[in-house]
Amino acid sequence: MSDDRTALLNGYPVTPEYLERFEQSQSVLAYEIAGAEWPRIRYGKEQDDWGAHEHSCHDCRAVAGQFHAIGCDVEECPRCGGQAIMCDCGDEEEEG
Repeated sequence: MSDDRTALLNGYPVTPEYLERFEQSQSVLAYEIAGAEWPRIRYGKEQDDWGAHEHSCHDCRAVAGQFHAIGCDVEECPRCGGQAIMCDCGDEEEEG
């Protein structure tokens, strides 16, 4: 299943736009939260076992060792350990 509107990300078909967004997410190494930099947590290193060594992330398709796509519902907040997109650590997430 490949055409001009399909790319592959870790073996899964995605739009070229999503692939670009995912690749850009790999260069964001930290979040700025409350005036401090907090290193992002790679898939497979979270507190919860999401099965990273068995399959890719169910939301963003990251594989073990990759960063989640920014906005992925699985990414752990490096400050509080909660769900990064839902925690109350602040809206100061910037590239680090």
